[in-house]
Amino acid sequence: MYACVVETAAPVDAAALDAACARVRELRVAQRTPMRVSHRRAIATREKTMHFAAAAPVSPTAFALFLESSSGAYIKEFVTSDWGRTRPSFSELVGRVPCRVVQLDVLAVDLAGTGLAGLRDRVAELAATPLHVLRDLAGEGEERALRLVGADAAAGRRDLGGADHAARDASAVVGDGGSS
Repeated sequence: MYACVVETAAPVDAAALDAACARVRELRVAQRTPMRVSHRRAIATREKTMHFAAAAPVSPTAFALFLESSSGAYIKEFVTSDWGRTRPSFSELVGRVPCRVVQLDVLAVDLAGTGLAGLRDRVAELAATPLHVLRDLAGEGEERALRLVGADAAAGRRDLGGADHAARDASAVVGDGGSS
């Protein structure tokens, strides 16, 4: 499960975000090797599945996006399209509005392969929470936020929230055998 802060080139309303997230459920995507890793990865088209998405508007041109995907998916490229190398992309789904990932964090990894349904429910609940409430929660510190998101981490799942476990490279791919 990933959390992204996304900026858009034009305003995107909550209805467009909701519609895009609804289309992401078990969405098959084709991802050509991203430009940023093409010097070290074989050029190929990889089929990946985006299992879940929830979004929370932050401003007319920014939103928080929570995503769950099959292992090895390139998350930033799914959001931006990587100049059309990932199809469909979240940018396409919100009406072909150019998107840019400002921050990308790993929230949890499903090590046992049992799914993250409980975490999905909690993330969807947080995404539906009014922004002023989320700001109040953020004011209570990172520990409180981690408890909220990590509360559903169960056996076989590892909570990766927090500075010590943040993705060392926000563009790293999780779950593809360690190569990126």
